[in-house]
Amino acid sequence: MLGVTAGAVWLAARQRRRTSSPLITHLIIGSGLVFLADMLYTRPALVPLIGPPETVTRAFPLAAIAFMIPPYGALAALSAWLWLTSMRSMRVPRAIRLAVPASDSALLTGIIRPGSPGWLVSWVTHGRSPRRLRAATLTSAIEQASEQAAKLYRHRPTMSDTELLLAIFPGPYKGGPIFEISGEPGHFTARDTRGSRTVHCATLEDLAAARAEAMTGGQCMLVWKRPLAELSRA
Repeated sequence: MLGVTAGAVWLAARQRRRTSSPLITHLIIGSGLVFLADMLYTRPALVPLIGPPETVTRAFPLAAIAFMIPPYGALAALSAWLWLTSMRSMRVPRAIRLAVPASDSALLTGIIRPGSPGWLVSWVTHGRSPRRLRAATLTSAIEQASEQAAKLYRHRPTMSDTELLLAIFPGPYKGGPIFEISGEPGHFTARDTRGSRTVHCATLEDLAAARAEAMTGGQCMLVWKRPLAELSRA
């Protein structure tokens, strides 16, 4: 039954069919119901409520216990795959890491880039750093990153000299112009550090979208420096 279910899903994916077809749906639901029934059936022999486990000598209970090995193995493999996928998505690509301006020990750098879905925030620092996070919007990602950075440096005596550098990548980046952000919500400005181009937008999302559309493939970087002392007071 497990082989038929896995084969049906594989065949549908190979032929580019919808995996939500009635046959596959029924096979998956049937396998799940059998798995749950098997858990209840084998529980007295494996995890009894009272007393030691029962001794199993008959063929059918032994087969039922053996049947649980593939589903448990699949669940373990799925959990490991989801964890590795999550860690891989949070990893900062080498091109982006090299593009971030060099910083000293007093500068905390947050790298913000599109995720799937939302936006991902990773950190580059010489010491302790806030935890990585994921947010639905760019504004929310910047607010959460600023709040975490302010909490981390709130009780440090050198906080007055510390800046939070936010490096925002609207899309894939292998090199391109760098725009420095200034202003406040409703009146944001991005100025090209290597030229005379300037962009004015009301929100950070509009600013990122404007730069991504202006450059082929979004090949640009937005940089925003914010003093941590001001963030802590805010």
